[in-house]
Amino acid sequence: MLSSNKGHCDPCSVQQLREGFLNPITYETCQRIAEAATRRNKGEITDEEFEMFKSSEKLLLDSWTPMSTPRGNRRLNKEVIPNGLVMADLDHLDDPVGVYERCVRRLAEEGIVRLVHLTPSTSSDRRTGGLRIIFRQPEGMDIVQAQAWFYDQLSDVPEKCKDKHVKDFARISFLVPASYIIFPENGVDGLEEAFADISPVSVTTAPVHVASSSTPAPTYTSSTKTATADKDLPTEYMHIPYIDVANALISKLGGTPVQGQRNTRVHQLAVNLRAITDNDEALLRNIIPTFGLPEDEWRKTIHSACASDYPPLVTRLTQQVLTELKPGVEVPELPMPKKLPKLIGLVLEPIPEPYCAAVANAVLPAFATYLYNVTYTYIDGRDMESALMHVTIAPSSSGKSSTKDPIDHITARLRTRSAINRARSQQWKDQSVSRAANERALQRPKDLIIQYVQPDMYPAGLSERLADADGRFIFSQMDELDKLYKLKDERFTVIQCAFDCSEWGQERVGKESRSIMTPMKYNWVASTTPGGARNFFGRRLTDGTLNRMNISTIPQREIGSPMPRFGKYTEKWEAKLAKYLDNLEAATGHVRCPQAERLAEALDRELKDIAVATNDRTYETLSFRANVIGFRKAMVLWLANGCVWEKAIEDFVRWSVHYDLSCKYRFFGEAIARAEAEDNSCIGRRGPVNLVAELPDPFTVDDLLRKRAELGNPTDVHHAKDQIGAWVRRHLVELGTEPGTYIKCRK
Repeated sequence: MLSSNKGHCDPCSVQQLREGFLNPITYETCQRIAEAATRRNKGEITDEEFEMFKSSEKLLLDSWTPMSTPRGNRRLNKEVIPNGLVMADLDHLDDPVGVYERCVRRLAEEGIVRLVHLTPSTSSDRRTGGLRIIFRQPEGMDIVQAQAWFYDQLSDVPEKCKDKHVKDFARISFLVPASYIIFPENGVDGLEEAFADISPVSVTTAPVHVASSSTPAPTYTSSTKTATADKDLPTEYMHIPYIDVANALISKLGGTPVQGQRNTRVHQLAVNLRAITDNDEALLRNIIPTFGLPEDEWRKTIHSACASDYPPLVTRLTQQVLTELKPGVEVPELPMPKKLPKLIGLVLEPIPEPYCAAVANAVLPAFATYLYNVTYTYIDGRDMESALMHVTIAPSSSGKSSTKDPIDHITARLRTRSAINRARSQQWKDQSVSRAANERALQRPKDLIIQYVQPDMYPAGLSERLADADGRFIFSQMDELDKLYKLKDERFTVIQCAFDCSEWGQERVGKESRSIMTPMKYNWVASTTPGGARNFFGRRLTDGTLNRMNISTIPQREIGSPMPRFGKYTEKWEAKLAKYLDNLEAATGHVRCPQAERLAEALDRELKDIAVATNDRTYETLSFRANVIGFRKAMVLWLANGCVWEKAIEDFVRWSVHYDLSCKYRFFGEAIARAEAEDNSCIGRRGPVNLVAELPDPFTVDDLLRKRAELGNPTDVHHAKDQIGAWVRRHLVELGTEPGTYIKCRK
């Protein structure tokens, strides 16, 4: 019973209207809106965020046309029959219940008002919200005059709260929970009396989407049909028929669903098809079968998938299907948000568009290095710091060095300080070497903080730099992952410890050796080719090394395309950057950003939804730390912005998390799936299997051969008969009464 501007209408009785108010879905939907309104009132979300959320949720509410009855089954203003009722709206009220008591109750008691209820925008505590009022049209007035007259009776209500645009007889009213009804005082039980003089067919319900057309639906191999079809909508993506994509997805998701799976399958298909249909609900309804679902339920499921906060992205399953249907097809990149956080926008000012995604992500580890002893709590309750490691993976000569200049400008302070202390360290070494053997050794300076370090360190050198940093992050920028080669096999331990800031070091027993154990606080940025990345990570795809990385890429330019042009870094640009660096260096202690926490919670739900929709455990595994990385980015941007949250931070971080996951799938998806299958191949094995217990009673040699095949044992008859012979000798089985059968011995 949802409505659109030109929706399909069905007449209903007052009893059906009563059931609509009592619908549990109506209650749950309005509860969610009320909670969002309360958060808006507390300043936890903006007015814009609340309006977007409310608009999305209201599409799930049933509605009715209280002022008219359509002539047919279409809700068109020119084709309705007025029923003598008029609707008035009071919006943006403080204490809507109090407004009713002061201004409207009198008119209700006089029999003018027939129904009053709170609107869906009302907050949980009912301190803010609106009133929907249905009253009897005074004799001799048209609808405009009646509304004007009614609003004149409410002299204590501010004019700005009176909605004077409710002038269409076909105007819908969303249903609300029965508990929202203020008058009649006995709630839904009083509706019969309230509308006693109104024709029962005057109260109508209207589905939100246009009814199915007579156009035949496309045929699917699954023998299911869509509820609607529109010949004017596109039928192909990159010359691949949408029907073929849908059929392939249905097959990979388990085939045509049985009852109990249909809703899930429709939602899965919508999620997987969103990106290649521009998130167009009409187009999706043209592609996705109903699988026998009622049309309104099918439509709601598709709408739910399209209304998700996370951007439409080409899932791994869709990538796989497209590649199989058309090898070499180009999968679209996930576009960056149009409005970026101020800091990211500043960094990208001199950067050509093809490199923006890689640079926007690569600079964040450098910014995070300025934070000292700043901690915050993730949504799982763990305290953490801004440990970030980034790798740009792109073909040779694609512009991977585009990240170098902005990072050089960001780390200029670190490099200057580090150069001074590096010179002091070298001076101490030179003086120590030049001293006579009988002279007392010079004391090593204790404040040799060198945060900008070269990556080609041996483990002992890395330990010393971390110890000297005294809890600060150190930072490296390397043009190839291979620069970590001197760490040898320790490099993977370093990556894992760096992500968690856990203890790491060197334990030595020699009297001249130095034992160091210190938190691994090492942020770094690197670049490599796809082949270099595969060689580096090798068989480390499932041990947590890869999913601790943040990964970006750079699209390869078309042959003959013009060379991208970089801008200049001006003094004005440097001055703006300095303010953000000052904010990062001023931050200290344990901090909390409620907006970042809510974003992490929302992303956690979104990523789980995608994992379920794509039936992809690999995606879910990668998503856990991708969300952690996103949360850390959000905290860095918030701190750099002087602890001021921007909606653009939320949009950027959400994009960054999905972009990171799409890059990981692009370069490692299939390899990870193979590695995980190999790693998990032993899961479920229960040790030696009692084959006698596994076989039917009686059984044949063929039964034994099938069971041996399931377990991977030799399946020749000779081995099978030898095994049965051994069981006979041990009195486990004996010959059956039928030729060629055996029965189990009863003990």
